[in-house]
Amino acid sequence: MCEGAEKILTGIWEALPVLSVLFAGVAAVAACLAARATKRAAEATEKTTAATKKVVQGRLFVELLRDYSSEDMRQALQLLSDPMETRIKDEKLWSANWLPKWLTQRKYVHTRGDYITHAKQVDRARRRVSHYFQNALQFYLKNEIIDQHSLRTICTLDGIRLFYGIVEWLEQAINPKYDYEAFDRLLEFCDKDDVKELIASRPPERRQPQKTN
Repeated sequence: MCEGAEKILTGIWEALPVLSVLFAGVAAVAACLAARATKRAAEATEKTTAATKKVVQGRLFVELLRDYSSEDMRQALQLLSDPMETRIKDEKLWSANWLPKWLTQRKYVHTRGDYITHAKQVDRARRRVSHYFQNALQFYLKNEIIDQHSLRTICTLDGIRLFYGIVEWLEQAINPKYDYEAFDRLLEFCDKDDVKELIASRPPERRQPQKTN
C-alpha cells in the first residue's frame, strides 16, 4: 500500500472516536427535538380535547335547562305537586289511603274513569321527573358529560323537591328495592341549605343525614 493511502486510513481510524461522539450527539439532539415535538403535539391535542369537552358540556347543560322549561315538564311537575301536598298534610293517611289506590289504578292497561286516567298520568310524570334528575347525575358521573357546577345548578331547580318529596315515595311503593343510592348520591350536589329539608321529605327509611361535597 502506498504511503499516501496509509496516511488517509490512519487519519480516518484516529477520527472514528470523535465521529462516533459527534453522531451520538446528533442522535441525542434529534431525539430531544422529537420528544419536545411529541410533547407539544400531545399538549395541543389535550387542549383541543378539553375545549371540545367544554363546548359539549355547555350545550348539554343548555339542553337540560331547555328540557326543564318545556311544557311537558311543567305538566309533570304540576301533576306531582298535588299528591305531595296531600302527603305533607297527613303522611299516615296518605300512605294508608292515597298510595294503595294509586298503586292499584296505575296497573290498568285500558283505563276508564278520571281517577284511573289520573293515576296513569301521575305515573308518567313520576318517570319524567325521575329520569330528568337521574340522567343529569349520570351525565356527570360518567365521563363528566356535564360539569359539577352544571349539576349543582340543576339541583337548585324547584323540581328537586318533588324528586325527593313524592317521586322517591312512588318509586319505593312500586319497588321496595328501588335504586335509593341515586337519590343519596344526588344529595351530595344539592345546596347545603336545602339538604336538611330534602332529607326530611324523603321516605322515613331514607331520612339519614347525607354527606355533601
